[in-house]
Amino acid sequence: MSRHTRLSQKDVVQYLEEDFPSGSELESDADDTDEDPDYEKEFVFNSSDSESEDLNNMNDIVLPPNSLETSVFSTSTNRPNTRNSVTSVHYEQLQESLEFVSPTHSNVSSQVSIASPLNLNIISPSPSTSTVQYNIQNIVIPNQPLQVPTWSKTVSMFEEDAFNENNVGVTEYITSMSDITPTNIFLKLFPESLLEHISFHTNLYATQLGKPYTPTTPNEIKHFFAINMFMSLKKLPSYRDYWSSATDFHDSFISKLMPVNRFGWILSHLHFNDNSLKPKRGEVDYDKLYKIRPLLNCLSETFKKSYRPHQKLAVDESMVKFKGRCSMKQYMQNKPIKRGYKIWMLCDQSSYNLKFEIYTGKCSSNVVETGLGAKIVLNLMNEFAGKNHIVYMDNYFSSYNLYEILKQNNIYAVGTVNSNRKNLPKLSDDKKMMRGDFDWNTSNTNITMCKWRDKRSVHLLSSRSLPQEPISVKRKQKDGTIINVPCPQVLVDYNKNMNYVDNFDRLKGDYSLDRKSIKWYMRLVFHFVDCAITNAFIIHRELPNVEHFKNKNFKRNIYNTLLSEQLVAVSQKSKKTLSQGGPATRKPYINQSIRLQSSSHQPQRTTSRRCGNCSTKKNPVRSIWECSVCKVSLCMKKSKNCFQEFHLAKGKLVIVYSIVYCVLCYSIERYMFSCFL
Repeated sequence: MSRHTRLSQKDVVQYLEEDFPSGSELESDADDTDEDPDYEKEFVFNSSDSESEDLNNMNDIVLPPNSLETSVFSTSTNRPNTRNSVTSVHYEQLQESLEFVSPTHSNVSSQVSIASPLNLNIISPSPSTSTVQYNIQNIVIPNQPLQVPTWSKTVSMFEEDAFNENNVGVTEYITSMSDITPTNIFLKLFPESLLEHISFHTNLYATQLGKPYTPTTPNEIKHFFAINMFMSLKKLPSYRDYWSSATDFHDSFISKLMPVNRFGWILSHLHFNDNSLKPKRGEVDYDKLYKIRPLLNCLSETFKKSYRPHQKLAVDESMVKFKGRCSMKQYMQNKPIKRGYKIWMLCDQSSYNLKFEIYTGKCSSNVVETGLGAKIVLNLMNEFAGKNHIVYMDNYFSSYNLYEILKQNNIYAVGTVNSNRKNLPKLSDDKKMMRGDFDWNTSNTNITMCKWRDKRSVHLLSSRSLPQEPISVKRKQKDGTIINVPCPQVLVDYNKNMNYVDNFDRLKGDYSLDRKSIKWYMRLVFHFVDCAITNAFIIHRELPNVEHFKNKNFKRNIYNTLLSEQLVAVSQKSKKTLSQGGPATRKPYINQSIRLQSSSHQPQRTTSRRCGNCSTKKNPVRSIWECSVCKVSLCMKKSKNCFQEFHLAKGKLVIVYSIVYCVLCYSIERYMFSCFL
């Protein structure tokens, strides 16, 4: 180990800025983009389509540090005394308010126990959140910068170190449960302690507003998220439509669990951190994700503890739709989701989301960050050094220096690459290559660069000892015929394993919690709730000797179990209400087209006159109601309804008169015919 040393902050920044190209060097490359509309989808890579639009911004990206190395529940002790005093006042007000506020909502307990500020484990970001620091202590780099490689067609095959397949998959954190159900797995990833934390800070935020309120509880927060899971399966334009009096919108399953005003109150007051302790912009510990940092820290820790990855991993980006105002919002023209938050994700070959990093944008106009793609990969792969994993990435991340560092730490890498990156060889000219031709070179460190010509040229970089013999793939000609085309194995291997992040997004997007909100963090909150559900589904799918569900039924099982206690309580309460004959809770609603159908004959008030239906000389009956069309006075009483009888009888008389008329006409015709004869 004399050649190596532990990576320091100064070494990382200096080394990466020196050897990794900035975004401006990538803008001129047009060979490795996926913008050709005629290119077949069989070999369309998951590379970043936004490079031409987003690379200038990429130079300034500053990621938050990896939160997995810090304790999930840690109390911040380096806050100014003024803020601590303000916070303690709010804690005291919260405690006092919970004592005198009488709950008006039946779902909330009248006595809520809240931990004191000293005993409560408050989740807070580390002081270095806004600085350019990355926890890659497990990665080792050389003391001296890497030498410029020499490229040739001489292949020196080497054996990859074996990967231990015996210690992968679901961990004891999940398998040690006595009752492994979808709901229990979800509550391991989204634990009860997090629900208690959300409940406390939601009440704290309501107390800081200074308005009277009914305090919420962890159980009610659990019901709130379960109701949102139901709404993701049965979608309506607005959450208020589920409580609408319109019969085509109204949903009795939800409306009986929680009043609409209570649901709206929780939605508008949901909080995860103390606003009074939020560092201001420009301070050392300023964090753009401060409002949801406890949620991110907790989920990062539970995702890590629940699953051990297989050998093959993939790094890619994911987008969360958001069109409101936020400095972290990105615009990516060539993506399905063009506006929203960008999240870097590391996924296992089972599509399990192992780690994630949210792109927060640049923190200072004076700080320009280069080599961002390489830093992201090193940050996400820091815990897997020396374990012989294989990581797949697209051309935004790939570079020779990154692959060399990963290889020296027993991490193999495969991915597309921009041909104008530093330290890469020049291969055959595009004009001299036909479809199916490929060229390659190998460095003296056994890193291979390959160029394959299809309708366009594709450049790939690999640090694995893959054989160079091509295999045949089927391609379609312009006339519709299918031919076999030689293709290097590294490209087939890349296409087979690069879609792990996309598969996770597909599973998450089937029934996503697409809750619109003007608050920037609510989109991310529901996104990570969906991530916890999807990870729970992947874990449950890999467990043996359990009943497996489809994605839809898995989510149904979760929210039905979370709401089971409330459903029983509501059903017992509804029986008492029905037995007592309680009043109606809402006005009836009838569609206008139905309500006004055949509505010409209407009752209207008039002077007292004899009823045209039931009044006789011997028994005169008078009424103050008449028909607006017939102008006939008719009775409308509890004992009888002459208005209805009169109009029904009128219809019957018309039928009788028609029959009599037909019979008379027939008789006259027969008589005249007999006289003629």
